[in-house]
Amino acid sequence: MNKQELRRYIKDLRNGMSGEQILQYSSAICARLESVPEFRTAAAVAFFWPLKGEVDLRVLIDRYLADGKTVLLPVVVGPSSLELRCYSGPECLVSGNFGVMEPAGQAYTGAVDFIVVPGLAFDASGARIGYGKGYYDHLLEKHSASFAAGVCFSGMIVDKVPTEPHDRRMNAVVTDNNVFEITK
Repeated sequence: MNKQELRRYIKDLRNGMSGEQILQYSSAICARLESVPEFRTAAAVAFFWPLKGEVDLRVLIDRYLADGKTVLLPVVVGPSSLELRCYSGPECLVSGNFGVMEPAGQAYTGAVDFIVVPGLAFDASGARIGYGKGYYDHLLEKHSASFAAGVCFSGMIVDKVPTEPHDRRMNAVVTDNNVFEITK
């Protein structure tokens, strides 16, 4: 399957999931994400605000914020370009590109310990396929020292994601059923 075919296939799978299933699987993903040692020790974590059908991490975002950690969310600032901004609660959010809620304010310039990465599909080697605009590839390149964990529903793990040289692999992939630790 090429990238376009894989995107269509996974979007169809995701569109067949109920809201209840998404919340149930998202809850399991949050619990597994909290078991990742690099996540537990991270002081600054970049999450994402979910698009329709994506893993919903908002409960974990709120819990992490309540623990006094630095919570970051991505903001689209140009073609294929994201910057991270601090999230201080729902009152700081504004509607951004693609209807995604984004924090207002200035770009975060400190160290980012852990980046939670959305994706349409991943494989067990840490390869990822997104929506095709390269936003996260550029963000991960900019924050190459950060631990990157992809999150997806277990049905979105495929045998092999087609990759190109610019595609960044994850350090781990977290699903509702498993944590794949990637050795590079």
